[in-house]
Amino acid sequence: MLWDCGHTNENRPSIFLRKIGINTINRFFITNYDQDHISDIENLLNELNIDVLTVNPTISPDVLRKLKLQSGPLSSAMTSLIDWLHFMRQGLTGDQVNMPAFPGVEVQTFYNSYSNEFQDTNNVSVVTVDSCNGVKFVVTGDVEANGWRGLAIQPKFLQAIQNADLWVASHQGRESGYLEPLMNKANP
Repeated sequence: MLWDCGHTNENRPSIFLRKIGINTINRFFITNYDQDHISDIENLLNELNIDVLTVNPTISPDVLRKLKLQSGPLSSAMTSLIDWLHFMRQGLTGDQVNMPAFPGVEVQTFYNSYSNEFQDTNNVSVVTVDSCNGVKFVVTGDVEANGWRGLAIQPKFLQAIQNADLWVASHQGRESGYLEPLMNKANP
């Protein structure tokens, strides 16, 4: 499983994974549609096979293109992602496909729907709650306080996050990605 594919000059998922002998990503999560989450997508698509893609399915590739064009020209990574999403669209779902088996691992995905209330890519990030051999961790994308409030009205989400052992800080640890009442319920 791989969450996002941002890179630096020194580290690229596409190079690292091939270097350690990985040729296929069984399940790939794009938690957020911003450059820092997708910058290595072109190389990843060229170098590795991807079995299952998990994204927020409430944002169509055309809507994503319009949203991103509001900030200026599209990067080559964003163009590649949008083209790939168009290609994948018929089989694109949240959790409704046959997922690869990972013994001892359970993955739950949550997201707010792209709507009048949530029209930015941060608050419609995919959040995963993952359990691996009794350890529960939450991968948060770039959800901000308003998005957390939206997720907090989903009973299944609230149940899933309880007693998480590890919580990856939302939005690279920015204060805007923190909602104290939610963290109190999660008790990480």
